Amino acid sequence: MNGTESLSCTLVVPCHNERERLDPEAFRAAERGFPWLRLLFVDDGSTDGTAELLQGFRVLRLGRRQGKAGAVRAGILAALPSSRPGDLVGFLDADLATPLADVAGLCLALAGRPGVAAAFGSRWRHLGGAIERRPLRALSGAAMATAIRWATRLPVYDSQCGAKVFRAEAARVQSLIRRATRQREPTILRVGDLTLDRISRKVSRAGQAIELQRLEFLLLEYLMRNVGRVVSKSTIIEHVWGYDFAPGTNVVEARVCRLREKIDRAFAQKHIRTVKGFGYVLE
Repeated sequence: MNGTESLSCTLVVPCHNERERLDPEAFRAAERGFPWLRLLFVDDGSTDGTAELLQGFRVLRLGRRQGKAGAVRAGILAALPSSRPGDLVGFLDADLATPLADVAGLCLALAGRPGVAAAFGSRWRHLGGAIERRPLRALSGAAMATAIRWATRLPVYDSQCGAKVFRAEAARVQSLIRRATRQREPTILRVGDLTLDRISRKVSRAGQAIELQRLEFLLLEYLMRNVGRVVSKSTIIEHVWGYDFAPGTNVVEARVCRLREKIDRAFAQKHIRTVKGFGYVLE
């Protein structure tokens, strides 16, 4: 008896164009080695042949790309209805930046501590190690790691390990809270003469229709939901692109520039303002 007879953990693996990084045999070996482990791959609009590699696995296919955060959320929501009290759910990066054996260790550690709701891995700083990040991301990451160290009294250096595991009950409560919060949000957002319809996906300013691409629409929606607040580039990336890291390009600046061209250029009053060193604010 190894204490895992009643254990069940569903791990969501978000995938977008992972053909070159995905190792199907490693995942199959994990399912054989850990009978209590259930994998759910979320194909997030892949176009490179990832779907063929996922044959034989449980796969949730999204109609359009949602980004990593959206794919993880969709997978966990799909897993929750069949979960039982005591079950675990979590997510894992497809490139196995966190080895599957280590993730199994996280699951077992969480299962053995009934009073703990979640478990995540952390890289410990060691001699000769280096993690390169953009300054803004490094600053926010350092603040998060400091908060975690203070709360846990553990030498946490980095929480971006690509794997996190939760009790299904805790994940379900968070899902209900977020769903209730979204239901209270208006379907039509207005800031001055700027209007965004979240249902019809239409945008207009001063009665003039404005055509936006999907990411431009999501970016504008996020800015309008946070009207008057300065939002950082890393926060925009997390909520609009769904990444948990800042890419090394000027993707946010470029997308904001295009959005400005469409909603501000023809008008004397500008809605989007850059706050140097911090991010953007919609006024």
